Amino acid sequence: MHGHESCSRDRPSRAEAERPCTGEARLLLLIIVIIAEESMDLRARLKSRGHKLTPQRALVFQVLTENAGRPMRPEDIFRCCAEKGGSMSLPTVYRTLQLFTRLGVALPVHLHEDAQYYEINLGKHHHHFVCIGCGTVEPVEACMIDQMKEVVRDNHDFLITSHCLSLFGYCPGCLSEQEN
Repeated sequence: MHGHESCSRDRPSRAEAERPCTGEARLLLLIIVIIAEESMDLRARLKSRGHKLTPQRALVFQVLTENAGRPMRPEDIFRCCAEKGGSMSLPTVYRTLQLFTRLGVALPVHLHEDAQYYEINLGKHHHHFVCIGCGTVEPVEACMIDQMKEVVRDNHDFLITSHCLSLFGYCPGCLSEQEN
């Protein structure tokens, strides 16, 4: 995984979760709430489309939710599943991700690389900062494209239905290393 050594992200403590917060802490709280709601909903979503919640699907879902906000390659998801004791093949991970994408559980993320990335669908549109120094990928909540949709429609007679955007540059750690 680019810029990350662990298969799960640190969770805020109960005290942190109860106090008012902004920025990353707020995003983490949103992720935790959505994960809880989504995990209850996953079985129903699968069942409504004629699928079962298999141990492999549950494990892929767990890995995606534990890494919410961090796009992952299928190979990284497979590795994390194996570290958790999951018994599945890489093609099973790919098929599960395709199913989750069709159901809206996961989203494909385009980082302009050969590999396809996926992340859990948190229900909130966002983009990504990609550090070209260390490979860290961070979510960006702001979306200027949404503000441009009307201008594009009016000036170019083009209806934007979806978009993806990744911003490439240097994270604070890599930027300070370059300045030294």
